[in-house]
Amino acid sequence: MKGKFTSLVLGICLAILGGAASPAYARSTTGYSAFKVQQGKANQYGTNNPYSCITEFYGEVVNYCAYNVYMEFDLPIDTDGSFRVSVQNLSFDSQNTFNCTVGSYTGNGSIGYEKATFQFLGSGGAHQTESVNISAVAGGTIQLICNVPAKASNGVSGIADINWNPN
Repeated sequence: MKGKFTSLVLGICLAILGGAASPAYARSTTGYSAFKVQQGKANQYGTNNPYSCITEFYGEVVNYCAYNVYMEFDLPIDTDGSFRVSVQNLSFDSQNTFNCTVGSYTGNGSIGYEKATFQFLGSGGAHQTESVNISAVAGGTIQLICNVPAKASNGVSGIADINWNPN
């Protein structure tokens, strides 16, 4: 009986230690599966419906609209701390320059908000990837917002994939 009790206690201790030592894992998503249209003010797009001209190409989200669209991507996190976020623009036909901003939010407005902005340069090639560090705050989330240009003579724009992981 004493041997079974000792084994049970040791098993519980090992399970607790194993859970506490579990590393935070990297996450990734395709652009299309994670996006939604960001609207910072009522009727931002007027009578236009961005969902009618945004398409999917092998998981990438592509803006075929005749106007810029702000695309928002929520990036769930499991722990607080510093995170590295990497974004890849389209794998094809993308020669447009555009900005993305990644930020951490607490849900308390600007209190605890931290952001970093990076730019995709049209001349940098379709596979350009940028990385930024974000310090998430207790109970916060990470959000990526990209101002994706309209379809133009120099091609279309969009987001292929997003990867994020703790530093």
